Amino acid sequence: MPFATYYQRYVDTAIMDIISGGFDYNSVIRRVVTQMTNSGLRFVDYATGYSSRADVVARRSILTGVAQITAEVNERNAEELGTDYFEVDWHPAARPDHQAWQGKVYSREELHSVCGLGSKTGLCGINCRHVYYPFVPGVSERMYTDEWLEEQNRKEAETKEWHGKKLNAYEQTQQQRKMETAMRAQREKVRGFQEAGVDNDEITIAKCKYQAQLDEYKQFSKKMGLPEQRERIYQDMRGRVAPSKETYQKYTKEMIRNADRDSKEFKKYKNILGDDAGSLAQFRQMKYNKPEKYESFKNYTESVNKGMLSPLSGFGNYWRLREKIENDIVGMRTVTGIKISGQSKHFLERVIGTKEDPKTRRPRSGVSIEDIHDALLHGEPRIRERDPNSVKFITDKCIVSVNPRTGNLIQCNPR
Repeated sequence: MPFATYYQRYVDTAIMDIISGGFDYNSVIRRVVTQMTNSGLRFVDYATGYSSRADVVARRSILTGVAQITAEVNERNAEELGTDYFEVDWHPAARPDHQAWQGKVYSREELHSVCGLGSKTGLCGINCRHVYYPFVPGVSERMYTDEWLEEQNRKEAETKEWHGKKLNAYEQTQQQRKMETAMRAQREKVRGFQEAGVDNDEITIAKCKYQAQLDEYKQFSKKMGLPEQRERIYQDMRGRVAPSKETYQKYTKEMIRNADRDSKEFKKYKNILGDDAGSLAQFRQMKYNKPEKYESFKNYTESVNKGMLSPLSGFGNYWRLREKIENDIVGMRTVTGIKISGQSKHFLERVIGTKEDPKTRRPRSGVSIEDIHDALLHGEPRIRERDPNSVKFITDKCIVSVNPRTGNLIQCNPR
C-alpha cells in the first residue's frame, strides 16, 4: 500500500475521533504525529515541491479537515431549515483578510464571493479556524453586532513593541507561531545530533539554544498578554530536550547566540593544534569566561601555525610561562628605571624557542625567566640611534629588548 494511503488513514481517523467528541485536538494530534514518526516519516513532500515537517502537516490537515466536515454538516442543516443565509463565527487575531468578513451574515453566494469559500486561502481553507452556521432571517439573531465587531477591530489594531517592532494582535500571534516553529525545529536538531553521535558539546549547546528559545517565548507571551501554547511545541512527541538547570547556567546568551560561529572557529584551531586544542566545551568556557586566556590561545595557535613555536611545546606550557612573566617580570623596573608594563606575542615566542626557526631553518633556544629578570635588573643597557623605540639589556646569557615609551617586552635572545 502506498505510504500516502497510510498517511491519509491516520488523518481521517483523527478527524473522526475529534468530530465524535471522543478525543480533544491535542491528544489526537500527538497520536498522529507519533504514528507518522514511528513509521519513519519526518517530512511530507507535496507534488508542488513544498515540504513540511510531519507534526506541522498533521496539525494543519486535521484542523482543516474538521473545519471542512463541520461546514458540510452545516450546509445540510441549512437545507433542512430552508435557508440560503449563514453567519460566520468570530475569533480573535484573525488574519487581516479574514478579519474583514468574520462575524457577519452572508448569502450562500457571498460565502464564495466575499469570504472565499472553496479557495485555499478563504473560509474553511488551509489553517482557517472559522465555521459558518445556518441563519434564518427574521428568526435568528446575530451573535456579533456590527458595533461589537468594530470595537474588537479597534482593540486588535493596537500595537505592543517587541525588539523594536510594533505588533498588532494578529502579528503578535504570528510571532508566537514563528517561535513555536523554531523550537520544534530546534528539538528536531537536538534529536538528530544525538542519533548521529556528534560531539557532546554540540548537543549541549543545541539544548541550551532550545532552552533560550523557551525563555524568550515565555517572556514574549507574557508581554503580549497571550496564553502560552506549549502543546504546539511538544506535539512532536520528542520527549524532554531541555538541558539541566546546572548545565544551562554555564552557557551565556552570547555563547548560545554565537554557537555555530564558535564551533567553526574551534575547528580551525583543532586542525592546527590537534588534541592540544582541548575540547569544544573547554574552548567555549575559555572564550567567554577567560578572555585573557582566549587571546593567548589565539596567539599561541598563530605562532604554531607560522612555525614560530613547535606544537610540542603545548598551550598549557605557553600559558604557564605567560602567567609567570606577568607575575615575576611585569611591574618591575629595569636598571634604567623603565617600568615593564606587558609582553608581546613575539617576546613569548622567543622565551619558549623552537626546534626549527622558519627563517633560519635552525633550532632556536629559549630563554629562562630568571635570566630575563637578571638582564632587566643588571644588564648593560644599549640604545641604537636608528631604533629609539628599543632598549636592549645585555648579559652574558641573553639580550632582552624593551620599548622605553610603553614598557612592553619586545623580544629576547639567548647568547
